[in-house]
Order: sequence, then structure tokens, then C-alpha cells
Amino acid sequence: MDWTAAGIAPPPNLATRLVSREAEVMREMQTFEPEAVTNPAPGTWVFDFGQNFAGWPELHLPEVPAGTLVKMFPAEGLRPDGTVDQSSLGPGGRGTDLFNSYIARGAEGGETWKPKFNYFGMQYVQVTGLPEGYTPDASLVTGHEIHADIPHVTGAFRTSNARMNRIHRMIRYSFTSNMMSTFTDCPGREKQSYPADYTAPMGGLLSNFDLRAYLRTAMHHLVEGQSRADTPMFGNVALKTPVHDWGYTGRFGDEINWGNGIVLVPWFLYKHYGDVETMDRYWDNMVDFVDYIRREKAGTGEDEHIVNAALSDWVSVDNTDGRITGTWGYYLTIHHMAEMAGLTGRPAAAREYRRLADDIRIAFNEHFLNEEGGYYSPDGETEAGATQAAQAFALDADLVPAEHRDAVLDHLVDHIYGFDPAGEGGPHIQAGHIGLAPVVRVLRDADRADVLWDLVQQDSYPSYGHFLESTPRNPEGFTTIGERWDRGSSSNHMILVQIEEWFQGGVAGLKEAADAVGGDKLVFKPQPVGNLRYAETSRLLPNGTATVHWEKTDRRFTMSVEVPAGTTAEVWVPTEGRRALTTPTRATFERVDGDHAVYSVGAGSFEFTSARVSYEDVLEQVGSYEDNGALGSDAAAALRNHVVAAMEYATDGWVDQALESTEAYLAAVDELGDDVPRYVRTDLAELGEALRDELERATGVPSEGEAPANTAPPTVRGTAAVGRTLTADPGEWDADGLEFDYQWNRDGTPIAAATGPTYRPTARDVGHQLTVTVTATDGDAPPGIATSEPVGPVVAATTTTRVKAPARTAARKPFAVAVRVTAPGVTPAGRVEVRVDGTVRRRAKLTDGRAQVRLRLPVGNHRVRVVYVGTKAFGRSADVARVRVVR
Repeated sequence: MDWTAAGIAPPPNLATRLVSREAEVMREMQTFEPEAVTNPAPGTWVFDFGQNFAGWPELHLPEVPAGTLVKMFPAEGLRPDGTVDQSSLGPGGRGTDLFNSYIARGAEGGETWKPKFNYFGMQYVQVTGLPEGYTPDASLVTGHEIHADIPHVTGAFRTSNARMNRIHRMIRYSFTSNMMSTFTDCPGREKQSYPADYTAPMGGLLSNFDLRAYLRTAMHHLVEGQSRADTPMFGNVALKTPVHDWGYTGRFGDEINWGNGIVLVPWFLYKHYGDVETMDRYWDNMVDFVDYIRREKAGTGEDEHIVNAALSDWVSVDNTDGRITGTWGYYLTIHHMAEMAGLTGRPAAAREYRRLADDIRIAFNEHFLNEEGGYYSPDGETEAGATQAAQAFALDADLVPAEHRDAVLDHLVDHIYGFDPAGEGGPHIQAGHIGLAPVVRVLRDADRADVLWDLVQQDSYPSYGHFLESTPRNPEGFTTIGERWDRGSSSNHMILVQIEEWFQGGVAGLKEAADAVGGDKLVFKPQPVGNLRYAETSRLLPNGTATVHWEKTDRRFTMSVEVPAGTTAEVWVPTEGRRALTTPTRATFERVDGDHAVYSVGAGSFEFTSARVSYEDVLEQVGSYEDNGALGSDAAAALRNHVVAAMEYATDGWVDQALESTEAYLAAVDELGDDVPRYVRTDLAELGEALRDELERATGVPSEGEAPANTAPPTVRGTAAVGRTLTADPGEWDADGLEFDYQWNRDGTPIAAATGPTYRPTARDVGHQLTVTVTATDGDAPPGIATSEPVGPVVAATTTTRVKAPARTAARKPFAVAVRVTAPGVTPAGRVEVRVDGTVRRRAKLTDGRAQVRLRLPVGNHRVRVVYVGTKAFGRSADVARVRVVR
């Protein structure tokens, strides 16, 4: 036999670097037992696991003759004759004859086998080759689910609506089926990692999983998928990464909303986990991608700043014009680049990208906004092409001028209810892979949960309910979310799962605030829409676990929330425009906003209650009887005073006093004379009794006592600069032996975890005013609260790195790089990275602001760069030395 000599294989592309994997490993996570076994043809047995998942089957053979050849065929569906249908595992003939085969050795007592080097997407497994006359039971085959061992961060999302619960379960399995050594598009057909397949539904992914390590590995793949060739394609990111074949050119290789994953992933890591290091480390790669878009994709002349996305809103029913989708993606990319430039200490870049983002916003509206009609369309003049996605892109990215927002939202809603491609009546979803998340978020955040509810209840194409419909191929409906609204292609994708953002952040009502970083600010705002009676979920954040549970009856709405330490939250209690019945201890009533009472809370557990009978109801009824003359003005004023007193006590959390005022109101009603009609007295008494019943159910009543008074306000000592320390003095109080709690605030908003007497301003504080709120407590008495005068605005400290390296050195001889890091008034701590030709070669800790690193380099000219990556309190900076290495 002739053997080919071994050789060195080239890397997949010029950007490939050998790095360690940061993401979690893959494991067998769950075992499925068949729910049903059928025998659709002689010698053919089909096992139904009841759930589509990614993994492998395990064969448990009884004792059979040696040489018995058994085949296992995985599938996501069935043919009309009951045998497996593998068509969804690959179009065009791919994946229509997939199987594992096992040749029995004839072991005494039976034998067990499973594949170890491949996996499938499957709900059904068809087995052939068993000995003639043998009838297997369900124990012959088990299914093993595999996926990356990524921590789940949510408790069960549950509601009183079975359909919502089922769709959520389908989404969870679509997620886990496509998180392997990298994100994949599906477990059956391609198993490719297309960036938009995970960036588009990222809101739902982050609501379910801790992705901080997994996304850092995804970023490695995106960087390796970036073209480094000396061609016009330099900087482009392939449509799929890792890259192993085509990927950089043509319609499927030059797509902004796929390639911009290289910008979006670092942004997600920052927003949800506070990670600034990733964006700083890969800044040059992000700039190269943006430069590619600006150079090769952005239009010129009349089309300046307009980008055409060839794939546009992939798998939508009616595709949105690519120029709308592409320019929207261009704006988001540049907007995030501006934010990240500021976070990483690159003010010039921040200014440049902010100007460019403003220019793109102007161009987007000039080209696509019809101001008179209040909609976005490809020509900005006619309504043709004014899709759901087009309106949602503009609204979600805040591109719409304020005076047109309501009209554009109305157009989106009207389009949803009028869209009827199957002729079975609306509402229906038109949007696809890229546009669906903006549609969901816009409706959720505009309090149009009624529209989302109606969409979820829809059964006809295109809708989530269409996936649930029984067909011969899937008699019980899909058990994961399919690739296309028409149920074609793969049955297990995560590109249409964006409704999860509404389930978690709208129905249950737990989401991070728009300006949150690392989960430091939450918003609890449930949407008890339709016939929902309860919903709940929990989420593990960097600071701890947050939970929400709400219940709705005919008489009241109750809502329990738990906020982790170091986190603040805004709680929106549905009250039909009234305030909630009572304010829990340590919560602060802020305002009534539309149909919600809004409260601010810190860490802890809180329960809020609103009822059908409220203070406003009683006041309204008293006023009505006064207006029609059934109740005299003096009597009405007396009743009103009792109700207002009860409302104010309850708002401050003093339920006992609220009950006393309510009892006083009832006594005053009893004392009304016969000149007041009986029906008036009865009506007012019934309202008061109902209010008393609700108050008696309230909890968290503080003991009696007087709150300590502040006689001199708190003060703040120190310089309001990044890296300096501010110290709070609690001021003077009229009581001794008090205990003080501190909360630092940025422009009046509490800063998460800043709850001590000292605070060191960070880069996020630059340009903002700081105050400290002091809470003084004395046993069970109500607390006293006082806030200092503002200090600031905060100014930034800067860091300067200085590099000393020899201009010339000999090969094979180590040389020293001397590093000095300075900052005004402070000795920087932390680490520096020494990068040679863009690659990190050494890391070193600073001692008294200094470090020394020894290097050996190959012959040639090299650029040695030292980057300070220490405390986030300082701006990042770097210096460069050029070294020539000779033999």
C-alpha cells in the first residue's frame, strides 16, 4: 500500500489563531424514554420520544445472533404511512438517508451501543434489522439530549395559559438544540453557525441562559471569520463563522446583519455582564469591519449612508426592502461603536461614530419616511413595501421623529390586523428572522400586549399557532420552533423564537432597564392581558436572583417581586390608573403613570396589591353624589378627608393608620342623616367595607413610632473625579443611637451596589451629578431619610502608559520591556497586556504603577504595544514601540 507523507495543514484562513475555549463543554444533559412505539411496516419499528431534541439514540439490544445488523434512522417527522420522514434534515436530497448501524456481537444477556461522533435532530427513531418475529418494547431505544453545559438562569416561566407554556417549552428546546461547541442554525441540516441566528433572538437567549463565557467563544469565531486578505474584502465577516468553505463573497457572504455580530457580541457582553474587556481587546477588529461597510457597502451621492442588505428580513412572509434593513443594521452598528468607544477611552472615535450615526438617522428618514402617511416604505412616497418590519426597525432603534411615533406605531398595528396571506382573517405575523424581535419589543414596550396576545392565539399561517397544528407529519404539532412560518425546511431553529422577549419581559414582566449594565437596574412591569390569571419567572443576574409572581382575580391584582442585593428596580403595578392599595415597607411610591402605579425599590422582597375597589373609586363616588345633590358639601368634605388620609397613610406603608381612617369614614357614613337617600348611604358603606377588607389583607405594617428628623443635611467630602474617593457625612439628627444606611445616586437615580459611606466614581459617572441618600433608623420606628446636595459633574481621570523597549535587539536573546502607568493623584493597580503585532504575548501585574516583561521575538520588524487593562475607574490608553530583531 502506498502512503501519503504527513504534512502541515494550513489554517482555515488568515485570521485563525490557536486559542483555548472559554465556553462550557458539551454533555449529555437529559434522557428521553419513548412515549409510543409503532410498527408501520413488517420489520420496521418507530419510537416517538414526544419531543424534538438534539442528540443521539442509544440501542439496548437483547441477546441476538452475532452479525445481526440493526439500523437506527432519526427524523423530525413521519410520512403518511407512519415511517420516518427525514426531509427536514436536508433539502435537495441531503439528509434523506441518515442512519447509525450496529452489528451485534451476540453477547450473552444483550448489549448496549450509542454513537459518539455525530448527533442528530430528532423526535422519532426508526429501527430496522431486528430478528424476524421479535417484538421490541419501549426500552429498546432511549434518546440522549446533548448541548453545551450552559447554566440556565431562569426558573420555570409559567402562566395560566397552556398555549404560552407550550410555546415557551418549544423555544427552550430550540435554544438547547442549537448550542453545541458553537451556536448552530439547526441540529439536522447544516449545523452551521450563522451570527444572525443568535444575535437576532439574543433577548430571549439572555433571558434563559448565562452566556458570558459562551459569547466570548463566539467572539473568537467571529474574529477568525473576518477576512484578512489584501483585497477589498478586508474586514468583512463571513456569513457563517467558524468558516470552512465559502463565506466571504456573493449574496450569502456579504450581509451586514450577519457580519455585525462582531460588534453586537461585545455590546451584549457589556450590557448584560458589565464586560468592557472584550470590546477593548477586539476594538481593532470591530473597526476593520465598520471600515469595510463604510468602504464597500455604504452608498454615495444621493444614496450616501444607505446600505443594501441582500438577505434583508430572512424567512419573512413578504420580505422588507433590503435598503431599509441594511441601513437600520448600519445605524445600530455605528451607534454601538460610538457607545463602546466612549467606554474604552477613545473619545475621538466616539465623536466620529456619533456624528456618523446622526447622519445615518437623517438619511434613513429622508429616504424611507412618509411624514404625511406616518409610515416607512422603500421609496418613502407610496405605501407599497411598508412592511411590519420596516415600521418596527425604525421604532425599535428610535429612528422615528417624536411627532411621528404614534402614527408609525398605528401603521404597524393596522398592518398586523390586516395581514392575511392565507385568507383566514387577521392578525398575522409578516416579519421574519431580522424583523421579528423589533416587532415584539415595540409592541411590548408600547403597552400593546393586546396585539401580541391576539397574535399568539392565532392558528392559521403565518403564526406561532400554525406550528402547533396537527399534520400527518407531526400528529401532535411541532415541539420546537421551525425555520419557516409555513413549517417548511428544518423543524428545529431558533430564528423565529423572539416572542420569548415578550413572555419573560412582558407577560411575566421581568426585564433589565434600558440603561442597566450587568443587571444593576430592573423593571417589573407585568402585562396581565387576555384571560391570563397568573404568571411567574425568575432570573439569575450577576448580582443574584430576581423573581416575579403575579395573580389576578375578579377583585384584586397581587404582585410579588424579589430584587437581588446591589440592584435597584422600578415596579409598575397594574391598577387601571389608580395607585396600589398599600406601599410595602422600604418601597417608595413615585407616581401614577397611565394604568400603573410606579414604585422604586432596592434589594429585598416586596408584595403589591391593587383592588377593584380603590381610594379613587370612593372619592369618585362621593364627588358624584355631591354633584347631583344627593350628598351635602359639608358631609362630602368630611368623607373625602377620611379617604384621603387613608390613601396617604397606605401610600407611606402605614396600613394600621389607613385602616383607622377607613373606619372613621365608615362611622361618618353611619352618621349621615335621613336627608341622605338610603341608596347613597348603602353604596358608600359597601365601598368602604370593601376597601377595609382589602386593607386587612395587606402585610408589612411597621410598628408605631416617630421618624427621626434631620436637622442638618448630609454632606459629601472629596473630589468628584474618576478614581478619587467621596465620603458621606450623615449630617445631624434629632435622636441618638441611630443606624445609618447610604445610597449613592447618579443624577437622582440609585447606583447599584453603591451602599456604603464611601464611593469611588467610575467612567459611567463622568459628566453626571452625584448625591448620597442617608436613611436613619431607630428600632421599629419608621426611618428618617435625607439627601445631600449634588456634587459634580464628575470629571475623568486619565491613564498614561509609557513603554521602553530597545530599538534593535538580537534574535534568541530576551529583551526587557519596561512599563510605567501613571494617573493624576493615584497609583494605578491591575494589569497590563503586552501585544506584539496585535497578539497578546504577555500579561503582567503592576507594582507601584510599574512592570517589566521579557520577550523573545523572531527576526523582523515588530510593533510592541502595551495596553493598560486594570481598574475600570481609569480610561484605557496605550503606547507603541517598534523593535527590529536581527540575527
